[in-house]
Amino acid sequence: AVTNDATGLRLRTPNTPPVIPNSNTSECVAIGLASHDFSLHTRMPGWGSNSFGYHGDDGGIFHASGSMVQQYGPTYGVGDVVGCGIDFLEGHLFYTLNGAYLGAAFSNLSPAVLQHDWYPVVGLDSNCLVQCTFGCDQPFRFDLSSMIQEQQERRVEGVMTPVPPQ
Repeated sequence: AVTNDATGLRLRTPNTPPVIPNSNTSECVAIGLASHDFSLHTRMPGWGSNSFGYHGDDGGIFHASGSMVQQYGPTYGVGDVVGCGIDFLEGHLFYTLNGAYLGAAFSNLSPAVLQHDWYPVVGLDSNCLVQCTFGCDQPFRFDLSSMIQEQQERRVEGVMTPVPPQ
């Protein structure tokens, strides 16, 4: 089943005038999961083996390196809502953008990785404000309940469907 290890992140414009970034730099917000030994102050999510990240400036996913693993989804920024979760049944980590499921970002996660304690993490190299939602005060933008229901129906269907004789 899908766990409650899902988070939501809404990017907002600050109330103060923005700082115009140097034209040689790009701003980045990254969302992901990290273990307790992740270096919060010096690394973006995905830049170490102890974290996974989806970066808004390039739409890439990162794990164990400062280099992009692959182009994953669209870029995102101010006004977007990004979600992250682990699907323990399927063994993958996924992201959502504005309520839409983007698919598995990291598949075939080992049992050791799935049994590890993972925490939501947001990396900021940006001037924008963020608002985090953990499903307590307001619902997720992504319909997590429907995803869980679909998985339960597929499991029941697989159990109840007879195997044709050979």
